[in-house]
Amino acid sequence: MAGIVRAYASKLEEYGTDLEQADLIHAWDTPAVLAFRKVSKDWVIKKPLLFTPEAVFCSQRPAWLDAQRRLALEKCDALVLPGAWACAGITDEYGYRRKCFTLPRGVEDFKYLRRGRVRRELGLKDTDILVCSMGRLSRESGFLTLVEAMALAVKAGNSALYCAIAGAGPEQEPLRARIGELGLASRVKLLGFRPDAGELLADAEIFAAPALKTMSDQGVIEAMRAGLAIVSSDASGNPEALGWGQAGHRFKAGDPAALCAALLRVAGSPTEMVYLSARAREFYSSTHSLTALATGAAKIYNSICVRPENR
Repeated sequence: MAGIVRAYASKLEEYGTDLEQADLIHAWDTPAVLAFRKVSKDWVIKKPLLFTPEAVFCSQRPAWLDAQRRLALEKCDALVLPGAWACAGITDEYGYRRKCFTLPRGVEDFKYLRRGRVRRELGLKDTDILVCSMGRLSRESGFLTLVEAMALAVKAGNSALYCAIAGAGPEQEPLRARIGELGLASRVKLLGFRPDAGELLADAEIFAAPALKTMSDQGVIEAMRAGLAIVSSDASGNPEALGWGQAGHRFKAGDPAALCAALLRVAGSPTEMVYLSARAREFYSSTHSLTALATGAAKIYNSICVRPENR
């Protein structure tokens, strides 16, 4: 970490003339914050320093990493995070009390076309409905809730609903064992890490986001971009990313029956599925596209630069 900070600081010295014209500094990782504060020139010291941490931690991490995060938080003037959920997480865990701006995450707008390759791999028919999910296979991700919900859907008599979960992690084998215990080996597939996640989204109809606690909202944003009908737990950053129900259904986190009901509601109504798909794409364009990201960032930067102390 120290070497990275020194390298950043050295580059800042090289770009000093250009950076001197900037109105503010926005650092996107911890080493960048520490590097800016390491530079002693007045033009750096006087500029507002915004910080977007790499992620809100939701699991154990090395003590040195935690210490570096705390130091960076002490040295920045304000945070820029993807939602109120992320600001609350930093506040609760680190006692951060300064300004925290919210800037919804944005991703490039492109859409994978359905090719059917993943569906063929899974042995699905055209009339089958594929629920997909992705992320680190950890307890916090809530995939056990999704597996239990699929078992309830099968018991309810739904013969068309299938599920594919992409990702790897410590809960992979316990999940696989539970899938076997419930007799779902032909209905629920653990795909492991998939470099073709975009094709998986394109070949699915529904995206499930069952997180139990604060996690990244990247998955639901990519699902919105893909135009999937989305069902999400009411925990983590997903509800906010989905506009609190504007772009998908919510269910109680950790409740398999609630998730099952949401899945059956969407899968049982082609009209509902088409409506949710259209809403997801619309909300992605207005809130999570790169254009929306740039517009939101400009508003935050302008609000800082027009303050009397920054004129």
